[in-house]
Amino acid sequence: MKKHLSKVLSFLIVLVVAFLVTTTIKAAPLTELTPDAFNDLNPLIIAGSPVAGQLASPGGVVSRLLNFLFPLAGLVLFLLISWGGFEILINSADQKGMEAGKNRVTAAIIGFILLFATYWMAQLVELIFRIKIL
Repeated sequence: MKKHLSKVLSFLIVLVVAFLVTTTIKAAPLTELTPDAFNDLNPLIIAGSPVAGQLASPGGVVSRLLNFLFPLAGLVLFLLISWGGFEILINSADQKGMEAGKNRVTAAIIGFILLFATYWMAQLVELIFRIKIL
């Protein structure tokens, strides 16, 4: 009974302290963040980076990342297909190991199809909305 009472009392004390803290602290007035204020804080613009204009919006960041992610995904795809083929070669006598290699190659091919479909959809978005993604 005492443990239960002490838990309830400690919870009530925490609630009272939280209420007192939130009522005594005055919130700072909200100011509007203008694009100029944002640019004053942007380290790419401060340093004079040539990609500062490209990374000014979330879409620019995604576009820049896709330039690196698609080739990286292609490299991972090549490595997975090679690894699966090597696994099939090494485990040709073991049915379980050979099946694991086949599953790895199958997963890599499905990944290639998904990667190609994603790239194709990005190209369609570029064409339809007339924006540069890749």
